[in-house]
Amino acid sequence: MKIPEGLPSFDDFSALVIVCGSKSGRIFRVGGGELEEISHIENSKVEYSDKEGFFASSGSGISGGSSPKDDVDKKEEEEFVEKLKKEVSSIIEGGDFKEIYLFAPSYSSREVVDAFPASVRSIIKMMKEGNYVDRHPTEVLGMMRDELS
Repeated sequence: MKIPEGLPSFDDFSALVIVCGSKSGRIFRVGGGELEEISHIENSKVEYSDKEGFFASSGSGISGGSSPKDDVDKKEEEEFVEKLKKEVSSIIEGGDFKEIYLFAPSYSSREVVDAFPASVRSIIKMMKEGNYVDRHPTEVLGMMRDELS
């Protein structure tokens, strides 16, 4: 897709724009005035049968517990970050990208960045916290323009 006027068009080099949530993400190549989605990563939902959780009470009558759903959600997030790491590393190896622009929720942005190899982390030019996976790519470019100006 042609990048509309007034948005960063990356005429001189190619960059990656990575937009992710906790369990899904989209990767775009931008360069030469064009924007193209080159990958979509989605974790399949892990099925579980017990939503009741584990509850215990102490001798003082205080009870607490953990939810299996919380464990499943954490596992899904970890699997997504691993898939994203592999996909981005593969794309970087096969292309000539000078910069990466990363959009990730605040609760997972550090895990996402830390999962990347140093060669990928070194070209992250901008990171914006928030879940923008469902936003139109030109809206994401508009946020980039606003952050960089």
